[in-house]
Amino acid sequence: MKLNMATRVIAGFTVVILLLLILGAVSWLTNNELKQATQITQKLSLPALDATNALSESLSEQQRLIMVAFHTPVRHNCLM
Repeated sequence: MKLNMATRVIAGFTVVILLLLILGAVSWLTNNELKQATQITQKLSLPALDATNALSESLSEQQRLIMVAFHTPVRHNCLM
């Protein structure tokens, strides 16, 4: 089967265009899935991050109070 040059060029461009369309559709679907996964992760991890920050602040304040209490001189009142 002999094809002339114009038919070969048209067939080549058609194959390339079909491959580009398929690749574009797959990329679009993948990006949508990644977008949904990112949104779910943000909904779950951001509140956890806020809670962790609050806990860290609380622990830092407790450590500061313990250090202040440790270095505060104790007065002994002896009644004899």
